Amino acid sequence: MEQSKNDEKRQKIDQRYNSAKRDNVEERPARKQKSIFDENEIMRVAFYCRVSTGNTEQYTSYISQQQQCKDYAEQHPSWILVDIYADEGISGTSLRKRAEFLRMMKDCEDGKIDLIVVKNVSRFARCTEDFIACLRHLASHKPPIGVFFQNEQIYTLDISKQLSLTILAGFAQEESHSKSVNATNSLKHRFGKHMFLTPPLLGFDKDNNGNLVINEDEAETIRLIFAMYQMGNSCDYIAKTLEAHGRKTKPGNTKWTPSSIHGVLHNERHCGDLEIWKTWTPSYLDHKSVKNRIDENGEWDQPNYYEKDHHDAIVSRDDFIAVQKMLANAKYGGRSFMPELRVNSGGALHGFVSVNPRWGAFNPDDYYFASKTVGEEEKNNGLLNVKRGEADLSGYEIARAQFFNTADKTSGTFYDRNARFSGECIRKLGSAEYVEILVHPSDKLLAVRECSSEHRNAVKWAKFIGDKAYTRQFGGAAYLGTMFEIFGWNFAWGYRLRGAVRYTGGSPVAFFDAGEVEVLIPRNDVLSLSDFSDDYYFASQSNYSFTAMPAGWKYDFGSLFYKQVVRNDYIDNAGVDIESEHDTEPDVRPTEKEILTNRINEILNNFKNKGEHHGISI
Repeated sequence: MEQSKNDEKRQKIDQRYNSAKRDNVEERPARKQKSIFDENEIMRVAFYCRVSTGNTEQYTSYISQQQQCKDYAEQHPSWILVDIYADEGISGTSLRKRAEFLRMMKDCEDGKIDLIVVKNVSRFARCTEDFIACLRHLASHKPPIGVFFQNEQIYTLDISKQLSLTILAGFAQEESHSKSVNATNSLKHRFGKHMFLTPPLLGFDKDNNGNLVINEDEAETIRLIFAMYQMGNSCDYIAKTLEAHGRKTKPGNTKWTPSSIHGVLHNERHCGDLEIWKTWTPSYLDHKSVKNRIDENGEWDQPNYYEKDHHDAIVSRDDFIAVQKMLANAKYGGRSFMPELRVNSGGALHGFVSVNPRWGAFNPDDYYFASKTVGEEEKNNGLLNVKRGEADLSGYEIARAQFFNTADKTSGTFYDRNARFSGECIRKLGSAEYVEILVHPSDKLLAVRECSSEHRNAVKWAKFIGDKAYTRQFGGAAYLGTMFEIFGWNFAWGYRLRGAVRYTGGSPVAFFDAGEVEVLIPRNDVLSLSDFSDDYYFASQSNYSFTAMPAGWKYDFGSLFYKQVVRNDYIDNAGVDIESEHDTEPDVRPTEKEILTNRINEILNNFKNKGEHHGISI
């Protein structure tokens, strides 16, 4: 039964096809596709050629390609040669830097071109996405513009060739990928054997063995740049000084820019060292170079090599280190000459290091080292003996201030770029407008005390309206990040410290324990707290954040009563502390200012005597 129905359906289909053609239907044939080789069809033709490097062998290929284009055009009398667009030393994986290719596309937009001829697919573009996008854009013109690939004998307006084109473009892109991988592997192999590449650099030439040797004339330019920067001159001013004296860059130009000065100051080869693979290119398609960075596990994006004393130095390593610290600090507006950290010796602030709010080049190790230079202060951290007749409060604890949400609280709230202290804290310190912030890195303590506006480390923490002082938020991008590292804080969160004001040597000082801190977690980041559930618990919330407290606080109220009494008694009676300066780089001795000044004058006079001055006033 089922078979009979299928046979009937087949018969009907056969009848429909056999009787489908009718005599009263007028057939109107489509226009035949024009042949690009039709001698009767005049076409305005553009040729595009490209070589990916600028070496001599590739240049020969570059010239050869252009001649072949002219010869090929002469073979077709109906072709009118518009132009030959040729990019030299340009990669095919990106269109952005191919000036001739972009000029050709602009001429297409202006209606000057009917056909583009290219030797092969890979010459046109190695990125499949760019390749297809360009062909579609050209085909969308009125009239459409086609591309003819000679080696593959494919014309893009021929619909039957679309699949072949896509496949060939994919092969071209994969070829670029393979070359990129091979080049990277070759470098890894070479560098792994410590066979390093040393591109041309101002101040150095290469001997017959490829070793860097000092070029004394160029080296004077390097010494002047470092000395002037150490003396506080800006990169822009240094650039203008070099131009005024006609000093040349390595390629022989007399044009200097602040960025070129910056590059000289950052280059470790000037102090005799060599670092390899400072930057790398993650994508072979866009060729964008990024810094080779190290993560928290000490692992680099790519293998990194650093060799000290690889060659003779133009500037001392001490001066180079000093300049690197100055460069790191420059983004915070600082231009001082290698300041030293101040550490307190003796008294209640023994081991506390004064925070320089305008110097961003200090790191946690600098603070730890400075604090340890004064040694440990002996303190009575034991418990008091209870006298006969007194109430014995042994075992009792002083409840943490964080458990009481009072308006009159001595507190400070910190984020990685700004901070604010409470109004109560300001009033207890005598409504001072400026304060000095100190940190004890090992004990994780913070201290704040009044100072004058002339103090080298003064921070303006209050504002006055009439005679009353009010709290104000102050910036700390130069140093708060370092504080966060010292205290082990999360940069994405805020932290609130409750403190107490004690009188040290008759002056009020606010003390804060960074080990006992409330954590302010943004509401949109609260899910990340699941990773720290063993460390914190939620205490309260606001419209903007959740407040979390250390999990250990669930099991006690605070410090032991007598231990806190002993600590407070020590602070109150410790007396006035003594400040001492500490060099954060004990083994580094930058050149003294007087010597640098003489060096600058001597070099400039030498340039002047050589006639290297262009009449610009410096």
